[in-house]
Amino acid sequence: MNKFFLKTELIIVLFGIILNIVVAQYNLNKFDKTYKNYEGKSYNQILGSDLIDCWTYSEEVRERLSEQKGFFASLPSYKTFLLPPIIVGTYYHIIDKEIYKTIETGEQVAKSNNYKFGLLLIQILLYYTSIYFFSIAIKDKYKINYHIILLLFLSFEPTIIQWHSSFWSESLFITMMIFLFYLLIKNSNGYILNIIIGILVGLLFAQRAVAFLFIAPVILYYLVRYKKNFKPTLLLIFGFVFFMSIVGFNNYKKTGHFYFISQQHQYLSYYYYFGARIYADKHNLSRPEAKNILDGEEKKWAENNNIDLNNTEDFFQNINYRNKKFLHIALSNPVYTTKLFIKKALLMSHFSPTWVTESYEHDRTHPEAIKNTVKYYHINLTRDISYSLILYLFIFIGFLYKCREIYFKKEFSEYDKFLLFQVLSILYFVSISGFWGNPKYFIPCAINLSFFFAQGLNISINHFKKK
Repeated sequence: MNKFFLKTELIIVLFGIILNIVVAQYNLNKFDKTYKNYEGKSYNQILGSDLIDCWTYSEEVRERLSEQKGFFASLPSYKTFLLPPIIVGTYYHIIDKEIYKTIETGEQVAKSNNYKFGLLLIQILLYYTSIYFFSIAIKDKYKINYHIILLLFLSFEPTIIQWHSSFWSESLFITMMIFLFYLLIKNSNGYILNIIIGILVGLLFAQRAVAFLFIAPVILYYLVRYKKNFKPTLLLIFGFVFFMSIVGFNNYKKTGHFYFISQQHQYLSYYYYFGARIYADKHNLSRPEAKNILDGEEKKWAENNNIDLNNTEDFFQNINYRNKKFLHIALSNPVYTTKLFIKKALLMSHFSPTWVTESYEHDRTHPEAIKNTVKYYHINLTRDISYSLILYLFIFIGFLYKCREIYFKKEFSEYDKFLLFQVLSILYFVSISGFWGNPKYFIPCAINLSFFFAQGLNISINHFKKK
């Protein structure tokens, strides 16, 4: 290993850590405070939106640990979050600090200035540790000549690093992804390592439910890499199934029902968000009219089948009804459904370097958020698209160069297989999350695209050097 490279890499990583620490402290100073929205509800501004539920679950974990109920007994069932509240609740139990306080209105609000910085510092250090070891491994294994550009992109690209100074689940998620890449590169067909990789893919699901089927592109990568040697793939699957069984068993112990994906995620799925929209287009109705019709049909079905949503079995029957209903609605209007997906997927697939800061300042009850939703939530869309087009220029250069290289050399190297996995990963996340059109769900893809960006920029730099 080149000593100059190690020194350069270490300097880059240290600068990245310092920058993120400064930004994290700035965000805490500015947003770690009690905020009252336009409906008069109070919450900690840095923990708004979906994070309110996450930290509520975290407090439940902390309380159970403080009552000495044991770690496994203190674990929550998989609601909208699983691993994040375990981490936060355990952290506050260790430092022996409460998460919530009661304010004058009687509301429970997450405390300000209660050592949140420790959580941010941990995820910053974990992320930069992951890219440090990953950058060494990828240069050592594949001998690429644009490792510094790749490291710089992962260390400083604002769309990626903004998450490390927030409490959203993305920071640890992409850190685990990079550790996964590191293990895939280092894997020498070892039995234990393949099981660990399977468990890590399960942990990705525990961190964010969107990774429930992420095992699929990993299996495809294994089949391409190991071909007729099925032992690594079987061990990978064993590790994943082992971890998922623990998740399912924990859910069973807490709810009496064995399941993986949270009930909330299943209930508030594609049908809830897009069913009425697609139905309205099919039948030339307004969305409120379409929603009233679908709600009426669902209510009639529930009455005819004596469905009680407080009963777990009935609740899952209602989920099955919604899934089948959405599939029927989507297939009955395939052109509009396809157009909607493409439009939303394109909207999702842009780099949004200030999404986190904007999320702190957004208020769902604000009059503008209700009257002019698109403008309120996409105020910087033009800037973001312009920035994205610059990045995509180099991404496409790198991607096309790699395709051309494979075509002419007529062989598929180990690094080519690794890049194929990145493409499969992008296709997975876009297909799962594309309907929502939210650049927040694009963050894993930004990591996947970093390899093509680095190669594309390197090609461009070398081209201009020759002139």
